[in-house]
Amino acid sequence: MFYTGNNTYKELVEDKTKFIISGKKGTGKTILAKYFELEQNKNKIPTRLLTDRDVVLKQFIETGKIDLDNSQRELFIEYTILTEVGKLIIENKKQAFSSCNIFKWCRLMQKINYIQKIVNERTPVDNFYSPSYDLNEKLSDKIFGEASIKKDTSVSSGLEIIAEQETRKTFIKNPFYNILEKLKECVKFILQYMSVNLIFDDLDEYDDIITGNEKYIGFFNDFIKVTNRINSDIYCSETKCSRVIIIIRSDMLQPLNNASKNLNKIIADGQIKLNWIKKVSKGRTHPLMELIITKIKNSNPLLKNLNDEEIISRFFCETVKGIPLINYMLNASFGRPRDIINMLNVIIDYNKNATKFTSKYFQQTRKDYSELFLNELRNELASHFSSEQIEECLWIIKKINKNEFWLSELSQIIYTYGTDLKYYKTEREFYKFAYEFGIIGNVWHSMDEKGNQCKGYSWKYREDGRDIPDETQKFCLHFALSNALIHK
Repeated sequence: MFYTGNNTYKELVEDKTKFIISGKKGTGKTILAKYFELEQNKNKIPTRLLTDRDVVLKQFIETGKIDLDNSQRELFIEYTILTEVGKLIIENKKQAFSSCNIFKWCRLMQKINYIQKIVNERTPVDNFYSPSYDLNEKLSDKIFGEASIKKDTSVSSGLEIIAEQETRKTFIKNPFYNILEKLKECVKFILQYMSVNLIFDDLDEYDDIITGNEKYIGFFNDFIKVTNRINSDIYCSETKCSRVIIIIRSDMLQPLNNASKNLNKIIADGQIKLNWIKKVSKGRTHPLMELIITKIKNSNPLLKNLNDEEIISRFFCETVKGIPLINYMLNASFGRPRDIINMLNVIIDYNKNATKFTSKYFQQTRKDYSELFLNELRNELASHFSSEQIEECLWIIKKINKNEFWLSELSQIIYTYGTDLKYYKTEREFYKFAYEFGIIGNVWHSMDEKGNQCKGYSWKYREDGRDIPDETQKFCLHFALSNALIHK
């Protein structure tokens, strides 16, 4: 049921330099990664998808604490990635031996045995070391006869008390950075004879606010840089190629780029960005509609052989309030698969016996969908800002209480309620925040090709949107938020 029409899966498989999957929340990043995992394992290439919990657990086990010093963080990230690659190697080591010639067999066995001890067993082989010797003098009883020993100062015949030194060695766990180089050398050698893929997901599902959080930004910058370095370093040829892949929300990348001058090129070169709002040529079905059609056709064998036009005419109306259906759905969303699926599921919940998505159903469920869309937006913003700041922004919109408004109307609200506002003391502070995350856009009147008057829009999240809003034009609230925030 996976949709491949946007070619993102093909790009991920064929372009080995791509190791970052990015996109807005709900654009299908994890689904793409899971499909990649499924197909690669089918093709006998060991592939595993990990979450943030795996990384945090590894950190706690190895260091006994969650926070790492900046000096150790990069080394630990490299160690974490290599040990996870090592697990995949051990579980699938037969593949390496089947590709190895007889002359390399013994060396390969040594490398795999070493990784197995480090990763799985954690036995006192390179995991523990002795920092010092503790020499203690101890009186040991040496018996040279059958007489019993008397622990006093006298010396009896056949009995001698000898002072002897006993060596006591204390072992402690060997830190991960002491075994890192050998681990790296072993992994690199083995990957000449087999391929593996490792995918890290949910690293952006952080428990704290990210924007301005130096600890998080530092960790993720290091994670991307280390992953890029490992991908450049591990063995890759026409027949054997391994990769470490990261999944991250696109809104997380901006604070990372702001904190590192060198990161932008790494991301630009290694990124596959999921963007469903790209313009399509006239006459072609929009990718989001193709995705829905794919799911419908594959959900029932009786529908499998129907073409796209037959599916659309059977299950969907042509327009909603005179607007072509796909345009209506795009206007009422951020152009994400999750938004469209939510919109259709709300209709299904209210009309379980219906056989077609009609214009009437889309209009009847606008309020419920709007509330759902608003909650999704809150969740996305919570990674960057406090709940108080988010709610203050929404409170100002409710006070304006219009779908379209001028800067002067915003200024009046800021002036009137200025003493009650904590985060938005000026008009610019408000519209910069709201425009950045698609809460508001710009709207203006223009003429179409036939000379008819129509409206033009600028949204930051669309490929044709301006980077900053125009103060001289009207602002407009996102269509999907209107029913949840405007009280008529």
